[in-house]
Amino acid sequence: MNDGLKSIAAEPWSDRFLSEIRDAASWLQSPFNSPVLKADFGKGQTLLVDFRIDVGGQGQLVDSRHRVLFEDIQYFILLQTHPCVRGRGYLSPETQRLHVIRGLHVVDHFLLNATSTKLAQYGFRGVVSHELKSMLAERACSPDVEESVYRWSTFLAKTLREKSATLTQADIEDVSASHPEILDIPIHENDWSLDLELEELKRARIWLFLNKGYVRPHKVDYRLSPSSSFLSKLIYRNTLWGSNPQISRTAFEELCVSPKENTYREYDEVPVKPGSLDEACSRKHFEKYRSTLVSFQHLSRLDRGIPESSLAELSTFDIEAAQRLKADCTIGIAPFDYVRNVVKQAVDFYFAHNATLFTCCANVLGAARRAGVSAKKFFSSRSIQPYLTRNGRRLGIRFWSLAYQMSFIESNPNRKETHLPKQDYFDRLRRNEGLLEMMRVLYGAMQLIVGWLMALRVGEMIDLNALSLSDNNRWLAVQSRKSGPGKFRRTDLIPAPALVARIMRRLIEFRRMLSVAGVAIHESLFAVPTLDGDRLTMAYAAYNARIDCFIDYIEAPVTESGLRYYIRQHQLRKNFALWFYAEAPFETTDTLQWFLRQRDAEQTEHYLRANFSGQVLRTLQSTAATLMVRDGRKEADDLAAIALRRFGADRHSVIDERRFAEYTRYVEKLRQEGSLIFDVHYMCDSNQKSHVVSLVVFDHEEEDADNESVSA
Repeated sequence: MNDGLKSIAAEPWSDRFLSEIRDAASWLQSPFNSPVLKADFGKGQTLLVDFRIDVGGQGQLVDSRHRVLFEDIQYFILLQTHPCVRGRGYLSPETQRLHVIRGLHVVDHFLLNATSTKLAQYGFRGVVSHELKSMLAERACSPDVEESVYRWSTFLAKTLREKSATLTQADIEDVSASHPEILDIPIHENDWSLDLELEELKRARIWLFLNKGYVRPHKVDYRLSPSSSFLSKLIYRNTLWGSNPQISRTAFEELCVSPKENTYREYDEVPVKPGSLDEACSRKHFEKYRSTLVSFQHLSRLDRGIPESSLAELSTFDIEAAQRLKADCTIGIAPFDYVRNVVKQAVDFYFAHNATLFTCCANVLGAARRAGVSAKKFFSSRSIQPYLTRNGRRLGIRFWSLAYQMSFIESNPNRKETHLPKQDYFDRLRRNEGLLEMMRVLYGAMQLIVGWLMALRVGEMIDLNALSLSDNNRWLAVQSRKSGPGKFRRTDLIPAPALVARIMRRLIEFRRMLSVAGVAIHESLFAVPTLDGDRLTMAYAAYNARIDCFIDYIEAPVTESGLRYYIRQHQLRKNFALWFYAEAPFETTDTLQWFLRQRDAEQTEHYLRANFSGQVLRTLQSTAATLMVRDGRKEADDLAAIALRRFGADRHSVIDERRFAEYTRYVEKLRQEGSLIFDVHYMCDSNQKSHVVSLVVFDHEEEDADNESVSA
């Protein structure tokens, strides 16, 4: 009887709350349960959501069999602007729209995994805790929803593999004969992002070509690039927001059809793990996403949506926990001495050749523009020598593009294989025969210098422009990639070393010279001339290829297994952190954290630890423990007591150099025996994370004395 009365009493309250959710969404312009949701938030902020999608191969979402799931999704979307979730403060039309879109992202995650989670059979009631944690872990390790929610690279590779499997041998032979460039992969295999083998990739490119999946890009220096609109509509047709053009899509370089003068490495690279915490989701955006997911609890209390038991642990599941769960969210690092020597040679190359190469390039491109033809065509039939400076001729420059010269002038341009003879190409590269290649070597050197001295993220390097350097040449304005998307990013002012300012001023002057000559200028300061010489371009893979080109040019050492370290910007950041730690002993890690623009001390420690072997790290920690004893730190009182008994010395006599070394070795021995634990604990408050060092001592000598007294 009592149970029945409780049920009757609860039902009206449940209905009233659901009715309130519907009524509070003043922006909703369509009836509840309509197959198409129409929203108007005001001030031109509108959106449409079509619910007529397939759910795990079990019919459309709007079918009667999925009524509960359909209603739960609608209530969850409406909740995103409800006062019980967002509070009673004013929400601008744009903010309301963003909250709803974030809710659509969450729903789309479940729809994309509808088959594995059996969403059609059990709805949200079948979702368990570990699935939610995995979902948040994916979000924590990627800066945008393109990968963390929609897994663009994974689903794109899967779709292309399935679609290209339908190609016939005749299709492949026809395209190979009529358009051989479709089979010519523009970048080295180690730079591929998609999980496709070589033959799968070639078939994927053929399928895209035959199905009009390529478009001519406006901003990227490729003949053709994949149509993100065409592919997203194909891949995300059964999501609510996935195919929306507002979601940026990476045009993976291995799918692009590029000019024939391919760049590639001389050696295979030393492999490193992909991804990095530094390029991951910011804490602010992670918390917004987690908050959106947790808002399901308002439906859970009505026995709708995700069960409360599944949501219970998410309140304490922060971004650090999410990133620990995603174990591959790390990146390797090139040896410190290797990076130091490469950067040193980059500085030497810059000072030796920058004036000559910039002047020669401006002269050559200016001549081609005045003739009204591309540099490629202009110098195919005439010598480049008259347009070079005396130093340029002494350097050995003979052609505009060495790769084009070898591929299309010195050999048969109609052959299917357009790759150059590798050893011959690199020998001639190091003889400085191609001006365009030498410019790429120069840009690679400048990227290494600026990248190492400024310790920027790769996206921040690419974003640098003519306005980034202050008028007094002392500060660099950086659009911090960790502070938000696009125009919402924070501008950080970072002190610029004199060499960085000098390089940037040189680039700005070079761009001015090219602009006067009629060359189209790209916004990025590190954009380089194209083969045609009519504009400057920037692409992510090309940015890395220029660093590779410099490393091959200087013949950087290879490992015993014949591999070479091809440095990436994130490795330069970590290497800078180690240099700062070693060479700036009077600065604190707080200074390093500020310069790297990292969110807390724990991530800065992660950077430093990545540079050390376990033995070196233990020695450093033992030295730190000895310093804590010397400085009278309260945390080291127990360790100081051992010093007094073991060495007959107080903490001040440990300062003596001989005693200091002896005591440090003893501390290290205690750690090896397990008698001393050195640990760093991080604590979060409302604004940031602080840390304390703890020393836990297990005094075995004292225990032995206690045992002897008991025996007596």
